[in-house]
This record gives sequence, C-alpha cells and structure tokens, in this order.
Amino acid sequence: ELRAEFVDTRSISMKLKLESTIKNKVVGLELKPSENPPQVIRVTSKQMN
Repeated sequence: ELRAEFVDTRSISMKLKLESTIKNKVVGLELKPSENPPQVIRVTSKQMN
C-alpha cells in the first residue's frame, strides 16, 4: 500500500515539474524562458586554522 502511494506521489511530482505544466501556471506573470544559459558561480574560501 505504501509503495503504491509512493509511486502515485512520484508520478504527480514528475508531472508538476514538466516545462509545459509550469508554463501554463505562470502564463499570467509574463515570464519567458531565459535567452542566456545560467552562469556558474564559484566560491573559493580559505579555511581558518
């Protein structure tokens, strides 16, 4: 029973993450896909002794 619930929940979660689902939910917010790819931010820190 728990396994069936897990599978159902995972299926719903995967559907909610689809790009088409997200586009439909934010249609009124005037959002659009980014034209530039994301940039990697690297932080280098020195450990204090």
